Amino acid sequence: MAPAARAALAQAAAARAAVAASAAEPEAAALDDALPRYLQLVRKEARVRSDQAGWMAQEVRRINSSRRRRDGVVGERITDNTLIRVALDLLRAHAGYLEGTTEDELTRSVLDPTRQASAEEDPGY
Repeated sequence: MAPAARAALAQAAAARAAVAASAAEPEAAALDDALPRYLQLVRKEARVRSDQAGWMAQEVRRINSSRRRRDGVVGERITDNTLIRVALDLLRAHAGYLEGTTEDELTRSVLDPTRQASAEEDPGY
């Protein structure tokens, strides 16, 4: 590994360690804001199917090609990880529907249109 790359990795690790060490301190939020977004996030690895990877790449290109909003402001760069975080937030919002012991069962439990329709009909109050 090149010395410059090693130095950059060491600097990023030091910044993450500083954030972790000061997590209980009020200044932690300000320090987080000073770090690049990717350093504010926890690294996780996900294996995806080839159809999912292809779809993500296509969507990332589509979204990034239209990043300029109507008011002229350019939005943030969207990545595969961005879409994964959005999907996790969506899944988390519907976690009450998760049922099953296999990936297929869990997927069907969240995507089942009859369950969503019945939830819309019964407001629960």
